Amino acid sequence: TMVAACIRLASLQAERAIPTSRLSESSDIDSGQFHRSCSILRDNLDRTLPAPKPAGYLAFLGDELTVDEEQLQASAQVLEDVAGTQSLVGKDPGGIAAAALYLSAEDLIQSDVAEAIGVSTETVRTRVTQLRGLVSDG
Repeated sequence: TMVAACIRLASLQAERAIPTSRLSESSDIDSGQFHRSCSILRDNLDRTLPAPKPAGYLAFLGDELTVDEEQLQASAQVLEDVAGTQSLVGKDPGGIAAAALYLSAEDLIQSDVAEAIGVSTETVRTRVTQLRGLVSDG
């Protein structure tokens, strides 16, 4: 649990976020203990880490789904175009990143993208609809 917490905090510090669901999916890791360990580490190391941004998950998704750099850049552009949009505030940044990647990479399957980031296909579908609307409005 402590190793997973260290990896999570390091990934946030490097702005290459790894979803907590992927780090705590092992049967050996209790989700509650994982979150407590993250808090304890953050406090003891006196670290203030930024909240993860959707773009911070793109490297993880690119590695998980073997996506090329051009598709990652297109996804990053989508995320940049919608940055600061009120309708996305409070939404899972991993789900937003997954939706942007799904929109940018025609050969990806929605369920594969959802599984890679650790959200439901419904979450990806909802975020895709939101992103399409935001991009077309902009």
